[in-house]
Amino acid sequence: MPYRKNSWRIPVLFVVLGAVWVVGTRYGLPFVPAFLGPNTQETLRLAAGLCFVGIAAGFMFVLQHRYAQRLDSSATYYHSLYTESPCGLILVNSVTGQIIEANNAALTAFTGTLAQIQKQHLEALFEPTVGQKLAMLFDVQPGAFKQCGIWKINRAQPAEFFVDLYTSRIQIDDQELLLLGFINATPTITAQREASSYADQLFEMQEKISDAYIVLDKTYHVKRVNQAFLSMLGVNREYMLGNVIWDLFPDSTKTKFYTNYQEVLSNGVSIHFEDYYPHLNQWYRVSAYPTPEGLVAYARDISREKRDVARLEESERNLNAVLLNTTDAIWYLDRDLALVFANPAYKNIRKQVVGLHTDEGFSVATDANTNHLEFIETLQLAYKKALAGQQVNIQLSMQYKNGKVATLEGLINPVLNAAGSVQGLGCFARDVTDKIRAENQIRLKNERLRNIAWYQSHLVRGPVASLLGLVRIFDFKNPAEATNIEVLQHVRTMAERLDAAVRSIVQETDDTA
Repeated sequence: MPYRKNSWRIPVLFVVLGAVWVVGTRYGLPFVPAFLGPNTQETLRLAAGLCFVGIAAGFMFVLQHRYAQRLDSSATYYHSLYTESPCGLILVNSVTGQIIEANNAALTAFTGTLAQIQKQHLEALFEPTVGQKLAMLFDVQPGAFKQCGIWKINRAQPAEFFVDLYTSRIQIDDQELLLLGFINATPTITAQREASSYADQLFEMQEKISDAYIVLDKTYHVKRVNQAFLSMLGVNREYMLGNVIWDLFPDSTKTKFYTNYQEVLSNGVSIHFEDYYPHLNQWYRVSAYPTPEGLVAYARDISREKRDVARLEESERNLNAVLLNTTDAIWYLDRDLALVFANPAYKNIRKQVVGLHTDEGFSVATDANTNHLEFIETLQLAYKKALAGQQVNIQLSMQYKNGKVATLEGLINPVLNAAGSVQGLGCFARDVTDKIRAENQIRLKNERLRNIAWYQSHLVRGPVASLLGLVRIFDFKNPAEATNIEVLQHVRTMAERLDAAVRSIVQETDDTA
């Protein structure tokens, strides 16, 4: 090792200096016995000095040797750190760009040996990506550290390999070198590419969706919009991007868009709302979500839906006005004959006939326990037929609690679902008591009118014809003629018959009045 090889220099230096000192002075051993001769004294001084220097040199040698051992151990440790580091490390001649040394991680990244790499120039190993040049690797001050971004390694294997490259200028054995360090950035680049691909797909998807889509930063600047949003507002993309949304549409500050977007950015909450935008005379359903950069909002034009709902509500009000104010009973049952809807007319009839309010519950079994078994059984049979898919006409006779006898006519109609199965029964009934009474009266009057016509054609017509015949045979020139007396007797008889017929007609007329 270099440190151990040079450990003898310091002791030798001490020996030389000590010898020079001893030889050059006579005061190395001042206390020498006087009885010794001068030569002996000089020899003793020289020996003492040499012993002192030797002991000092030996002591220094031991210290230096131990220090060299520690240095060698440290050098071995740091060399292993360099060699076995997971980061790629390369020593490069700062002037020529030739590779001097590379650790194992660098050799693995380049898929080559050190000898192969040393034959290449730095320019052949690293390929810059976007906006990078090879010169920037050398543009670093001594002792400084510089990050150089993402570079691509030219390697033998076809798979791409990217590194995050760093450079530093160092001094080794009076030689200025570049130390290039790098870490594997391939997973990062792969993830970025996948994210970019995903972002492109997401943008393409957002361009195709029917909902309007807008992205705002925290200062309400428009960062991104899709085509549906542009079409909805009738503007182009250049008009929107980079501008504050409230500056583009100042009247929107008086709407829920303004207050709810503020809520999203201030509190980081998602908000779903509907609002009317007077400028476009349109209704929108909006979902706004917070993002790290600001917010993203999706909007859908629901103006037609709002108009349809308004028309539906109007139709429902009109239908309710008819259902709730008609005197006809209308009710709806599900497949289990549970009452789903009943108008006031039905509730009144059920209360009067069955004796139960509709709010007290409806079931065939409950109603069957009343005194109107015939009424209930007729309904049960009609329900059963209707549940089988038949349209059933019903006529029911009943007696109200006040003693009034009434007749109901109605229709039980099966209600089908989309699959064609019966999902319920729509029922209708009308009190036709007065109608039937009127029809009976008309039928009775017609019968009496027919009787009157019969009287006229048979009881009146005969006497009148007889009278006309008697008048023809009466001898008006000879009133005293004996035959006239007989004619007058017949006239009297026909007149009495005619009077009886008229009385019968008058009687029939009085009965029909």
